[in-house]
Amino acid sequence: STLTYTYTDGNGCSASCQTTISVTPATAWYADADGDGFGDAASMAMACAQPSGYVLNSTDNCPSISGLIGDACAAGPGFVLGQIDANCACVGQQCITDLTLEFSTDLNSFENTWELRTQGTNLLVQSGGGWYPPNATLNDQTCVPDGCYVLRVLDAGGDGMTTGGYILRTLHTNERIIDNRNNFSSGSVSTVAAGQAFCLPMGTTKPIYTSCDKMDWASGQYMVAAPDPAVSAQWLVGNQSDDGYEFWIFDPNGSYSFRRFRSHHHSDGFGPASAVRACHMRLNNWPVASQVPANVMMNVRIRSRVNGVNGAFGPACRMAINPVLAACPRTKLMDIPNDPDLSCGAIRPWGTGNFIHARPVSGANLYQFRFRIAAEGFEVVRTSSTYFMQLNWITLPLQNGKTYDVDVRVSKNNGATWCHSGDIWGDVCQFTIGTVNVNANSLMAVGHQGAGFTSELRVFPNPNRGDLLNLSISAIEEGVHTVSVDIFDLSGKRKSTRSLAVAGTSVITTMDLGGELAAGTYVVHITAGSSTWTERLVIQP
Repeated sequence: STLTYTYTDGNGCSASCQTTISVTPATAWYADADGDGFGDAASMAMACAQPSGYVLNSTDNCPSISGLIGDACAAGPGFVLGQIDANCACVGQQCITDLTLEFSTDLNSFENTWELRTQGTNLLVQSGGGWYPPNATLNDQTCVPDGCYVLRVLDAGGDGMTTGGYILRTLHTNERIIDNRNNFSSGSVSTVAAGQAFCLPMGTTKPIYTSCDKMDWASGQYMVAAPDPAVSAQWLVGNQSDDGYEFWIFDPNGSYSFRRFRSHHHSDGFGPASAVRACHMRLNNWPVASQVPANVMMNVRIRSRVNGVNGAFGPACRMAINPVLAACPRTKLMDIPNDPDLSCGAIRPWGTGNFIHARPVSGANLYQFRFRIAAEGFEVVRTSSTYFMQLNWITLPLQNGKTYDVDVRVSKNNGATWCHSGDIWGDVCQFTIGTVNVNANSLMAVGHQGAGFTSELRVFPNPNRGDLLNLSISAIEEGVHTVSVDIFDLSGKRKSTRSLAVAGTSVITTMDLGGELAAGTYVVHITAGSSTWTERLVIQP
């Protein structure tokens, strides 16, 4: 408003002046009776300063309980979590997804604890630890409702788990959510940057097999997502900028997190244009400030986007930018599922015309295959100028029915040096010498038998849906009363173990896998007395 003042003195002389005065209205503060930071519009105060117990908003639709409608809440005994309903009541939510947190501890394992908190509201859902034995591998389990959660793994000593780490998985499907194995080596807190959460239920989109757990990436190479039919169906249909795949690359220890969206509209340097071009994401082909740092173990998760609507992120894989290793990478026996040269976990007859294959390395001119049975002190190394070799050498031949640990190393200069300056041998695979006959949906393997006789193993149906697996073994040697069945993934990690009773001289049974094996290729190792079999098992989605 404008104020005018006029003054006249005793001699009749007068003068006037004007000034503008601005008055700021009192701030509206609303009562916050439940102390949740949201005001109640039904109780309003006008003041020039914030009154005690008031907040500057009126968004609280539940003034009698901390939080808003739809927020997570503590539901009390019997529930790990609740949700505020439309009547402002905290209603307990039933857990839906079983999770397992696998730890590899160090010497000071009592220092390690963990907690799951809700995203945004930071409500503690579950916690554990503080009791773990030293230098051990163990699992904690929990079950949570659908929602988004932040995992924090803590080390009271401030030096991480030194030689250890952890993996968060779904319990029954065994899908990784966060994989920080052997990687929490410093600090007091391991968590994804900026309080970013994982959400349940999970999606299914993930990297293809050769892009998953690849630790020798170079900038400019393409990471590839497995195609989602719903995304592919949008190729050349409508807006091409809102369909594709979002790649989320993050350090589980919090140093880096970046999301890169690949749509049908942009090539990212990959061609030709097609319904699956968007599956290809060129590493570090984005602003320098956000590029993936070298020599740091990362996780990658992928989700699809259809007509602008995001799906849920799928399972995690590990990855690392490592220029030195990329220039001359390690290799291993061919392990790509459904590859005609699959050798990791395979059974091959001995003799001319039968081969073992490694993953080929570009530019390599020498491969060495190492075959070992530690319990027997057996080791033989065979050299080949190609990534495959024939199973027919004379000195120290492999024996029928035996399973060998096999690893491979590779050179680009005829063996003067071997790829990688650290561990030059690649991952170990198991490989069995035996006879394989494919008959309908079953696979029969004749393995090593004691006492000079031969028995037969049948495992069917194979491929399998991960539910019921029939197993038949005939002519088991006398005195053997139990058969052990171990199922390994292609990294050599045991996924299942069973002990079966022998009836007479045979085993005929149906094993209920209970959905514990995710889709992929596994190795079934069976021992009955002095007899052993190794069988490849494929679990279909």
